[in-house]
Amino acid sequence: MSDQGRKATGDDERGTRTDRKEESDHEDLFRPPPSRPECPICLLPMPIDATHVMYMSCCGKSICIGCIFENDRVVIENNRERSRKKLAKLEPLDGLVEPTCPFCREIMFGTPGMEMARYQKRMRMNDADAICQMAMLYLKGEPPVDIKNDGRAFELYSRAAELGSALAYVALADFYYGLHGESGSIVKVDKEKAVMYLKMAARAGHIEARYSLGMLEYGKGNIQMAHKHWRLSASAGHETSLDDIKIGYLQGHMSRDLYTETLRSFCASRKAGHSEDRERAIASIKKMQEQTK
Repeated sequence: MSDQGRKATGDDERGTRTDRKEESDHEDLFRPPPSRPECPICLLPMPIDATHVMYMSCCGKSICIGCIFENDRVVIENNRERSRKKLAKLEPLDGLVEPTCPFCREIMFGTPGMEMARYQKRMRMNDADAICQMAMLYLKGEPPVDIKNDGRAFELYSRAAELGSALAYVALADFYYGLHGESGSIVKVDKEKAVMYLKMAARAGHIEARYSLGMLEYGKGNIQMAHKHWRLSASAGHETSLDDIKIGYLQGHMSRDLYTETLRSFCASRKAGHSEDRERAIASIKKMQEQTK
């Protein structure tokens, strides 16, 4: 075989391997997402909205907002009853109970020094959630760090990403999109790398990352690919994804059977994660937000 023939054969083989790798990556990206983790208290799937989950630095558990609010309600009711009895006997109002962690019963809100010690302990144990939480505190400049430091946040998110944290993947995608710090001050804007991290997050089960990938495909005109992403996120209970799926169905981009199947999966996911405690907690948050406007 001539050198030119061998070169052509080699190019064909490399092309075939590339095609196979892209096909494998595509199949991997669209595998059904892993099940959402359960709240250790109510044992229901965790809410999709990250703001409806609280990380406990005392024990390293993430607890849903419904269980946090119910725990606080019980503490408040017990303190109110103790206060009523003490006032009736003209006794001093001491001995009231502080809110404690619903899981380990340690004091929930310690001093800044206590909180920092708790986080450092969890981080030494390679707790990815603790590392992400500390990164977020540096990003916002909130206690116990009290100093906004985007560079330190990026370092911590990178460490958590090495441990497989989907939250860290999403945060790093935001950095590479230039959403944190002055443009290029922490890392150079790199949209390809940002998309890579979003894909890693989606594979790890991050529902909002999956929705974002759908939006990117939709923006490029890849309607069917966008719907493929949104079917997965809608099936996991993501309401905005279902809204976009519905629009696609009405516009003729999706069959009735596919839409019906996605709708059933959405309803099943929402039902699995529903609780009255969570509904009350969300309603309380909305009421407080309206009062502060």
